[in-house]
Amino acid sequence: TPSTSLSFNGKKIVATHPSKPLHEIVKYINKVSHNLSCDLLFLAIAKAYDPTSKNLNKSALQATHEYYRKLVKQEPRFNIINGSGTSLNTHISPEQAIALLLAITKAPYFSYFSDSLPLASVDGTLKERFLNTPLAKNLRAKTGTKRAHYSLGGYFTNRLGKPFCFVVFLNGVKSSKKETENFIDEFTLALYNKY
Repeated sequence: TPSTSLSFNGKKIVATHPSKPLHEIVKYINKVSHNLSCDLLFLAIAKAYDPTSKNLNKSALQATHEYYRKLVKQEPRFNIINGSGTSLNTHISPEQAIALLLAITKAPYFSYFSDSLPLASVDGTLKERFLNTPLAKNLRAKTGTKRAHYSLGGYFTNRLGKPFCFVVFLNGVKSSKKETENFIDEFTLALYNKY
């Protein structure tokens, strides 16, 4: 879109390009686990939180902690270095992850968030997982992989037709990626069958 009236630090803006709606960006990030887009969104959050920030990662962490306090009503004890979670200095406990996932279910944007998560056996990073199981087309979850660390967290409807929230974190794994994913899938199916 040509523009003649906007300026930035005394420079004339010659064109602008409107962003897609945030829920579409988040859906793309979550479905395919697009780390670069996630890192950029993290920095955009920092800039929105503190436009004058000289340390965007610190500002993004502050914004994330503030959001967590407001939504979950708990003191955050996690550390986030970048949006993609690929830093070994990024950490969150299973308890805090579950608390966040549960709190989001009551948020007005939960349907957007839920829709952004890969659907087992259908799309994204879960397209080839949980095939021919009761969790196919049922489980919505975000995958995470960095070196020897794996995670899966999200939601499914249990055998009794009730919503179930879960997280699985594995650290220091020595097995192959396929073996580890199979283990996580079997564990998650055991949760489905038990609860």
